[in-house]
Amino acid sequence: MFIGWIILGCYYWVQNQRNIALICCLLAFVSALGQFAALAFTLRERAAQQIYRTLSSKDIKHE
Repeated sequence: MFIGWIILGCYYWVQNQRNIALICCLLAFVSALGQFAALAFTLRERAAQQIYRTLSSKDIKHE
C-alpha cells in the first residue's frame, strides 16, 4: 500500500494538484506505520504463545 500511495501522490504532483499529492504521501506514511504496528503485534502474540507453550509443557509439581 505504501508504494501505491507514493506512486499516486507522484502522479498528482506531476498534474499540479499539490493538495491531493500531499494527502497521498501522508496516507502512505500512515499505512507504513500501520504495517509496522501490525508486525509488532504479530511478533508479540507469537512470543506470548511460545512462552505459554513452554510453560504449559513443563509439568511442575509443587510439594
